[in-house]
Amino acid sequence: MADKEEIPTTNMSSNMPLNNQDGVNVYNQVQSTVSGHQFEVDDTVGNERICRRHAKGTKEEWDANGDRKLEVRGRDYVVILGDEEIEVRGRCNITVNGDCSVNADGNLTAKAKQIDLTSDTSINIKAGTSINMEAVSGDFAVNSGGGYRLEVAKEATERFKASLDTNIDVNNDLNVGADSKVMVTGNSTQITEGGTNIFTAEGMVIGSGTFMAVSGGTSLDFASTGSTIFNGADLTIESGKVTIVDELETNKTITSIGVIHSNDDVTAGSIRLKSHVHGSSPGPS
Repeated sequence: MADKEEIPTTNMSSNMPLNNQDGVNVYNQVQSTVSGHQFEVDDTVGNERICRRHAKGTKEEWDANGDRKLEVRGRDYVVILGDEEIEVRGRCNITVNGDCSVNADGNLTAKAKQIDLTSDTSINIKAGTSINMEAVSGDFAVNSGGGYRLEVAKEATERFKASLDTNIDVNNDLNVGADSKVMVTGNSTQITEGGTNIFTAEGMVIGSGTFMAVSGGTSLDFASTGSTIFNGADLTIESGKVTIVDELETNKTITSIGVIHSNDDVTAGSIRLKSHVHGSSPGPS
C-alpha cells in the first residue's frame, strides 16, 4: 500500500482570517472526544462563535460577524445529485496552486462585463465543428510577436465594408494554384519603386472597356513564353522610340497621327515606308 499523503499544517489560504481568541472561558463551551475532535460554542458578547474541528486539523468556523471559514486538511469532495445555484454578491476569487479542470456534459456559458485571459505560455482553442468570433461595435485586433499562419481547408471569403490598408515591410509572395481574378469597381493604382515583371507560361490578355494606360518610369517589360494580347477599342503607344523585334503583322491600316516631316522614314526589314500608304491603293515609291 502506498504511503498516506501528508497533510500540511499551515493555513491553506493566506486570505483566511485568523481565529478569534478573545472569548471568555465562562461563556466558551468546548466539547472534546477521545480521538481529538472538538465542538466549540462561544457566547461571549462581541465574540459569538461556533467552531468544529476534526482531529486531523480540518475545521469549520462561524465568527461574530456571521462569516464562515472552512479549512480542509486533505481532499474535499462535493457530490450534488440535483441542481445547484451559487450566488456571490461581492467579489469572488479562486486560487488553484495546481491544475484546474472544468468538465460539462452540456453547454458552458461565461458572461461578464469584461473577460481577460492570460497565459504564461500558450492558449489553445479547439472546436469540433465551428468557431465564431464577433466584435459587435468595436475593433478586432490580432498582434503576433512571432509568425502568423492561416490554413483554410475549403473556400474562404473576406469582405471589407470600408477601406483596407495592407503594409508589408519586406517581401510578399502570393502563390495561386488555379485561376485568380481581381475586380475593382473604382480606380486601381500600383506603384513600384523598383521594376515590375509579369511572366506567363501560356498567354496574357489585357483588356479595357473604355481606356487603359500603361506607363513606366524608366522601363516597362512584358514577357511571356506564349502570346501577349492587347485587346481594346484603341491602343496608343507614346514613346521616343518603338522597336518591334522579328515581325509586325496587321490586318488593318497603320496610320501615323501627327506631322511626318519629309525626312521621316519608317523601315520594316528591307521595305521603306516613307510616303507610302499600304492598303488597296499603293502610294508612290
